[in-house]
Amino acid sequence: MAAKHRNPPTYGLSGAHNSLSVASKAHFSAWTPVNHLPSNEQLYQERRALIGHWYDMWTHGQRQDFLRFVLQRSTDRQQRHAFDLLGPQVPAQSEDFADVLPRHLTMRIFSFLDARSLCRASSVNWRWHFIAEQDWLWHPKCTRYGW
Repeated sequence: MAAKHRNPPTYGLSGAHNSLSVASKAHFSAWTPVNHLPSNEQLYQERRALIGHWYDMWTHGQRQDFLRFVLQRSTDRQQRHAFDLLGPQVPAQSEDFADVLPRHLTMRIFSFLDARSLCRASSVNWRWHFIAEQDWLWHPKCTRYGW
């Protein structure tokens, strides 16, 4: 009975560069050949596609966990890059409407506040304080209560 000869493992390498010499030149890992740039780039692209496929199948919680996992291992520069990529796509968590809306709309919103709420709003920040002190906001409230 003839013994079957198996091909040696290629460790994720494919194409014409499948040889143990390429795999043996790997740095810290038998899976990532750093000395052979075409093989390294091809392997990177294959792994990136595989991770993308897995990511598509994960639940929302798993995706959040994975993103946390990656960001914790990233340098400050890499985290800044991620922030710059996401900045235009992700709305700010909390943005002051008084800074975003035109002044007349902000004043209209404040006009619906009662006297107590208007006083409280004036202590939020300097812009809200300036808006809350406008005479035309207080005039209807004062005349209603006889102040």
